[in-house]
Amino acid sequence: MGIEEKLNKILLVSESNELIHPSKPGKFAEEIKDTSEKAFQRAILFAKYTKLNDKVNSVVNWYDIELPVVLNKNSRRQCIDLIGYETNRFVLCELKYNNKKDSPIAATRELLEYYRLILKNAEYLDKYSIHHSNDMCNKVWQWTSVLKDNPLLVIAANEKYWKDWKKKKNLDFNKQLQEIKAWSIELGIDIVLYNIEDIDFIGQKNKQSSYWPKLDTNRPWIRIN
Repeated sequence: MGIEEKLNKILLVSESNELIHPSKPGKFAEEIKDTSEKAFQRAILFAKYTKLNDKVNSVVNWYDIELPVVLNKNSRRQCIDLIGYETNRFVLCELKYNNKKDSPIAATRELLEYYRLILKNAEYLDKYSIHHSNDMCNKVWQWTSVLKDNPLLVIAANEKYWKDWKKKKNLDFNKQLQEIKAWSIELGIDIVLYNIEDIDFIGQKNKQSSYWPKLDTNRPWIRIN
């Protein structure tokens, strides 16, 4: 069974036959009002790179954010939160910030769905050059290259997110981790969860109408085992 078939099985996929609609991202807002997940996302991209604590000299260089992985007319179509590159493979990242609705396993399923759609649509995403035009974005990579070596799939969230989900009485956090690890083994791809320090974006904004979110690049992301 190939990886697409395995993903279809895990995600209980119901395929859509919607026609390709060749829309192209323009520029995303860099100076923003948000003090939550959108700020978190931009702060990571603005930092340009992230250190990972579980491997020596492991650094992810971030390329872009909120890139659609389907080509249709839906304004709320599926988009990958962050995409980057680490040593010899791409990194696909799903972010959560103070999110009490989406559990770790729900976030993982979301990311696996994005990966499945990249497998399905990579050639079209290259054909229509699906990259943002912001100067800070890396636009010289190809979507088909994401698939040449299995990408690293990352669920990254702030410390409060992890603390909240670990103490939920109706959820076995360790059982969710074990299921995610089982999916990783079954699919033959690395699915890794990381804890990021809490960031005071409200304080950064400091009652301004808009601001540029930022974080400390010297603090590595901590793997959750």
